[in-house]
Amino acid sequence: MPEDKVFTPETLPEDFTPSTGKSVSYDPLPADIYQVEIANISIKENPFYKSGEPAFRKYQASVEMVVIDEGEFYGRRLWKNMSPSVKPPYKGKRGTFLYSFVCAAREAASLTWDECDTFASSGKELYENLKTLEKKQIRVSVELVAREDGTNKNNISGFMVVKKQLPIFDETKIVREDEPTIDDILENTTDFDEIMGSK
Repeated sequence: MPEDKVFTPETLPEDFTPSTGKSVSYDPLPADIYQVEIANISIKENPFYKSGEPAFRKYQASVEMVVIDEGEFYGRRLWKNMSPSVKPPYKGKRGTFLYSFVCAAREAASLTWDECDTFASSGKELYENLKTLEKKQIRVSVELVAREDGTNKNNISGFMVVKKQLPIFDETKIVREDEPTIDDILENTTDFDEIMGSK
């Protein structure tokens, strides 16, 4: 029977990260329009479904997005849960949120009824078509909404087509708290070998 490997401070794996069970919280983003990359789309049960409502409301399309505008908010995550209804504007009523989201991701000004029917002809078809939108870029209108406890949270109030594509999301560009940037390193050393870690 092989012996269990025992680590020392010098041999700890880089991916060893302890957990305290405490979630990381961030202040909400300022109300603005942000360009995002669609990171993940899933179908989940709707915890707010009430008996007697239409059956499709039992579920929701959950979209996770990551901000890709250069600046201090690069890499911040946003989420939006939407009813799985791809319904275009009709008789003065605006289209559903999911309809607006699909239009923005497909860089389309609008979709016809037939296109909506094709996109969401069944639950499986809707799911598979939504998954094709992952990694695409859209713009989102973000607002601040007050919670009951007086704090604010973000809410996405609209989706728009991008004006131009930005570079795809790069995790390595996120500067973690207390982590020095390359500019910090260069400012505090004049030895190239020290910068490269070869000393």
